[in-house]
Amino acid sequence: MNLEKLIEEVKSSYRPKLTVVRWNGDRLVLLDQRLLPFETKYLELKTVDGVADAIKSMAVRGAPAIGITPAYGMALALVEGSMIILRTP
Repeated sequence: MNLEKLIEEVKSSYRPKLTVVRWNGDRLVLLDQRLLPFETKYLELKTVDGVADAIKSMAVRGAPAIGITPAYGMALALVEGSMIILRTP
């Protein structure tokens, strides 16, 4: 088998084994990417501060995850009732 065929076979059969970001009931569950590849650990975040800390400490990496995580943080703010709504005149 040549290299190109092998690469295509691997690409077509690849299924990610880890979920990086998911919503679970009232919390955000994030893969702690600081520990990869040696350990797989998930952070369960229930507060906006927890989400901010995960971003600051680089537990979340990669543009897609860094992009969606703050949106989930906004959802947590709504759940917490701590979201401030700004109104403009």
